[in-house]
Amino acid sequence: MTTDITEVPREKWGHFFDEFTRKHAGKRINVDFYGPGTSPHREIHSLPFVGIVYEPKSSDIEIAVGTEAADHVSHTVNDPIHVWVKEDENGDIVEVRSDDGVTSLLRFASAS
Repeated sequence: MTTDITEVPREKWGHFFDEFTRKHAGKRINVDFYGPGTSPHREIHSLPFVGIVYEPKSSDIEIAVGTEAADHVSHTVNDPIHVWVKEDENGDIVEVRSDDGVTSLLRFASAS
């Protein structure tokens, strides 16, 4: 298993997120946030992953989780500047950094 972190070039974000969504839809995911002006915290805990989309017109990345109205959460990363991916024992980990330095970390919940 690789521990290498790979940056996804901006021109490939749309395709990367389409494939990532196809591969991981329905898996339980955690989403953590950290960076300047925010204490590290988990905003999304073990909810089903719906998808992640790059909107080139607005230059935003939208993350959607939860399959029921009561647990549906969406999060928008405004002005993303970097997307990295690496693999761990539970699958791919994606980090999205916005222009303000805040990082959104998507990690799949462990099977245990």
